[in-house]
Amino acid sequence: MVKQLGWLVALGTLALVGGMARAQIEQAKTVQQLEQDLQARLDVLCERYQVPGATAAVVMELDDGEVVEALCASGLSRKDPATAMRVGDRMLAGSIGKTYAAGVALLLVERGKLDLDARVMEFFADEPWFARLPNAETVTVRQLMHHTSGIREHVQMPAFHEAIAKEPEREWSPRQLLAFVEGTEPMFPAGKGWSYADTNYIMLGMVIERASGRSFYDLADDWLLTPLGLEETSRQNRPELKGLISGYANDSNPFPVDHEVARDGKYVAFNPQMEWTGGGFVSTSADLARWMRALASGDLLREQTSAMMVDGVDAPGLGPGVRYGLGVIVRETEAGLAIGHSGWFPGYLSNVSYYPEIDAAIALQVNADYLASLPALRRFVDSVARELKE
Repeated sequence: MVKQLGWLVALGTLALVGGMARAQIEQAKTVQQLEQDLQARLDVLCERYQVPGATAAVVMELDDGEVVEALCASGLSRKDPATAMRVGDRMLAGSIGKTYAAGVALLLVERGKLDLDARVMEFFADEPWFARLPNAETVTVRQLMHHTSGIREHVQMPAFHEAIAKEPEREWSPRQLLAFVEGTEPMFPAGKGWSYADTNYIMLGMVIERASGRSFYDLADDWLLTPLGLEETSRQNRPELKGLISGYANDSNPFPVDHEVARDGKYVAFNPQMEWTGGGFVSTSADLARWMRALASGDLLREQTSAMMVDGVDAPGLGPGVRYGLGVIVRETEAGLAIGHSGWFPGYLSNVSYYPEIDAAIALQVNADYLASLPALRRFVDSVARELKE
């Protein structure tokens, strides 16, 4: 198996030089051990699940207050020609992008520009099409973010798959995406059930733009990516995405795609722009971990807002005891509370979680969408967190 070892990089200096203080030497030993363990686990995951390649990252604060990063890569970023995976290789992060949409929405709340309990219809009162959506008169912004709106998932509709197959290069507007659920019956009254749907976050993106008067992606750049130094993360708004590595789709993928969905920095299966605020970002494991630690640790949001974000509702489709907050999945693990999200997009799987008890964020990406491997990603990040806690 081809692998590449990414050196742990402290945000301070970790170079072993003459005269280094004992604390720095001990820190270097700690991060080396962490990296070695992470690499070994990553190699096993690639071998066990037969995925082409993977990257993983840990961002955590040590006892002395220093924040360090462990970055590892294993396997291949492309099968033919065989190309080794690197720690900086970028993949589509799938639904992890909902956490960015939630971050922007919550910052709008803090700025007094958005009320989570406002009815969504208030933003579209002058548009007749809105009344044709399920629960149009009752659904609130908070219910969109919790997935309790009762609106169906347009991404799972055969008509949507057929439209993608017919026009793979088409650029979709949010309004065109919502058209797939117009006239459909609600799954349940707003606030009286739970069902995950990208459609909720497409609508949230439209609310964000109406409330702010600005483009969602511009807000994400100005409020999240640039101030937090997330230089390896960018908008997924076209097929050509700098640094995007090859991704490999399962034969049972519901979308009309070939096995290799991306190559040479381009997503070739269809226009990935259609995901928008349902996901909509290309990133690295390192940036995903940096982002989730900033979002969930209190670095980005006020304490009251952070508490509201993790105050979730039961999410039976995600596993026993799992709750869905405002754009984040909240779970109890052996390492304590975990706050994060998973992501799927044809050709890629991702998972990231932040563990407050150990002040560590752990991210994992693989360049294959074999859905049987999705629970394995969660187990991987949890197992790393458990060992860090011990």
